[in-house]
Amino acid sequence: MNENLFLSCRIPLLLLLFISCFNISCQATNNKKESSIIIQIIDSTLLVETDEEISFLFMGDFMQHSPQIKAAKDSVGNYDYGHYFDYTNSLIQNVDFAIANLEVTLAGKPYDGYPRFSSPDEYAVAIQNAGFDVLTTANNHSNDCGSDGLVRTINVLDSLKFMHLGTYKDSIERINNYPLIIEKKGIKVALLNYTYGTNGLDTKHPNIVNMIDEEIILQDIQIARDSNIDKIIVIT
Repeated sequence: MNENLFLSCRIPLLLLLFISCFNISCQATNNKKESSIIIQIIDSTLLVETDEEISFLFMGDFMQHSPQIKAAKDSVGNYDYGHYFDYTNSLIQNVDFAIANLEVTLAGKPYDGYPRFSSPDEYAVAIQNAGFDVLTTANNHSNDCGSDGLVRTINVLDSLKFMHLGTYKDSIERINNYPLIIEKKGIKVALLNYTYGTNGLDTKHPNIVNMIDEEIILQDIQIARDSNIDKIIVIT
């Protein structure tokens, strides 16, 4: 993601949004692939306006380079990120859903920044305490710390009861939890998340990182539609 996005919308019967969150390294060919999917889906989407309204905040990327990790470490060795959001808490907490891209792993020590990110668990705690409701985890750094890092990231977020989507321990977990469906004011929204790649680091079986693949995305969108939802948001 390159910018924050506030979205307040009147909910149609079925509305599909694509939120692009590519890093600078994303190739133009990926944009073309994504565009073809967008056109195909929007052409077949029926929009029927209602008076209901919910608001979203999309933010990213949450990253921790080495200097930031060191700066968060206090005199007794703990990591304090509470003050990071002092000037934004009111904005984050004033929407129905705040969604962000977690562009690091929570792989445990040793912590490190670029090129393979591993951040303290306290970072996720601070993000949640700031008011964020959902984290996307499918991005080019999902496999930075291998299978152990991917699985531990999921476990930490689960332990915090922090909703997330995009990476999975195995196919069973993906089937049971994807698409992620959130609901407020009687409006059900299906969230989908994909990435263009993982910086050349292979995903180890049975782990899953959602990749941009037209056939798979169309299948996932159909699953979402079959779940009697009002809105679909795809984050890439």
